Order: sequence, then C-alpha cells, then structure tokens
Amino acid sequence: MFQFRPNSLTDEAKFAIGRVGEAHVYGLLRTEYPPESVEWINEVEETGRPYDICIHHPSGGTEFIEVKSTSTYDKRVFEMSVQELECATQKGSQYSIYRAFAIRPHGALPDSRVIRLRNPITLLRHKKLALSVLMTDEVM
Repeated sequence: MFQFRPNSLTDEAKFAIGRVGEAHVYGLLRTEYPPESVEWINEVEETGRPYDICIHHPSGGTEFIEVKSTSTYDKRVFEMSVQELECATQKGSQYSIYRAFAIRPHGALPDSRVIRLRNPITLLRHKKLALSVLMTDEVM
C-alpha cells in the first residue's frame, strides 16, 4: 500500500512547485467562485498558517484550503504538519486539502489535475486516507 519514494528535488524546486501549485489552485477556484471571494493567503509571502487559500462564502462561512503539490502524476504521499492536522480537526468540513499533480517550477502541465480531499479527518476515520509516521534522524 505505502510506497516511499525518496525526493531528489532541491529545496528551491520544492518551494517553487508549492508556490506554482497554490497559484494553479487559486486560479481554478477563481473560475468556480466569485473571484473576490477567493483569498490566496500566501500570495505575497509564506505566512506559516495551516492553510493557503480561503473561500469566503456569501452565507458567512469560510472554507480553508491547504494545497499539496507534486511534480509527479501519481504520488499519493505528502507531508502534513501538526498544525495542519490540528486545523483540519478544528475546522472539520470547512477544511480541505487540494492535491495538485503534474506541477513544475515553471507552471502546471497541461494535463495536470487536482483532487479535493474535503474534511481529511473524517476521511482518515473512514479509512479513505491513511496516516504514516516517519522517524527523523534525531530519534534514530
């Protein structure tokens, strides 16, 4: 089930892929919702918040979106911080992960795709997602 593939990308490439993935999802959401209701939290700089984008709905509710990007077409494994897991637990159905595939430092490939994982904690409980723990070198 779980297959670990070491990542050989530089930190700069990983950062660029993350930024491009956020921009790609932001653009898609602005076509799906009124553009003024979609806010890219990290547009100017990385804020460190446990989400990247907010959708402010006319009803007054807000959806919190964490974008997880990969340069591959099929990599199912991605990292989540403790803060992201805590926020997902607190926000429930208002928190989604958008997994963006085929994102490169220069832009999304034409055949890139995005999968929405709404309420990841419920998906974990229903075994639609699995949680893995990686021991760092510090504990070995």
